[in-house]
Amino acid sequence: MKLYKQQVKSKKLYIKALIVVAALFIFIVSVKSIIDFLNTEEPQQLTVPEPASVDFRMYDDRTVEITKYELFYRDSSLYTKEAVEFFSLYETIEKFALFHYLDKFGYKIDEERIDSLRKFAKMTIEYDMKNTNLKAYYDKMFAELQITE
Repeated sequence: MKLYKQQVKSKKLYIKALIVVAALFIFIVSVKSIIDFLNTEEPQQLTVPEPASVDFRMYDDRTVEITKYELFYRDSSLYTKEAVEFFSLYETIEKFALFHYLDKFGYKIDEERIDSLRKFAKMTIEYDMKNTNLKAYYDKMFAELQITE
């Protein structure tokens, strides 16, 4: 029985020693990582690169105005004027950022595809103009935003 108690006691001491060594190791590693983190310099990438991407194609005000008009009159939600302004700018910038991204990585839309998209948009508007309510809506929008084509 004495031998068993001595073995248990020696195992407990061994386990305590391992726990102390592991805790000491964790403490040293954490202190070293904190010191390394505090000593690293921040990358100087926060400065604005070049004149804000000169090749970025700016959107025109008419695009924003059309989006505002659509949000205000056609969206099912009721927005304040400030929210309409924000969401229209957000959507317009989002679209043009996508165009910029695609251009930047070499995705080009050929003229044939652009023409087919224009034809589709024109056909959609012509179809909507057959509906008297939508015709009145489009006529009012085109007049207010001075859109001829």
